[in-house]
Amino acid sequence: AFGRGEYEGGDENDDWKVMCAQEGNNVGGHWTLESKVRFQHVATGFYLESNNIGGRKFTNKNCPRCPILGELEVSASRKPSNSNLFRANEQAGAHIYKL
Repeated sequence: AFGRGEYEGGDENDDWKVMCAQEGNNVGGHWTLESKVRFQHVATGFYLESNNIGGRKFTNKNCPRCPILGELEVSASRKPSNSNLFRANEQAGAHIYKL
């Protein structure tokens, strides 16, 4: 969201931990390009999640003239699952995308 330090306006709700995922739901290792990761909210312990099942992608139909067309809606989940695995690739810098 807004961050901290020189980017005033942030708070503890902006803090996420990157959790490197190995086989299954084990956590550990280093975050590298194309590796699977989860984002865990520090204050709540919930995981950022998204999927494109059920029309959870922003389109002209559900968000006319929206600046985030094609992006996925996100929510939070209490437990690790396939819906909260993400991966970074190298397209115009580091871009996080849903598996």
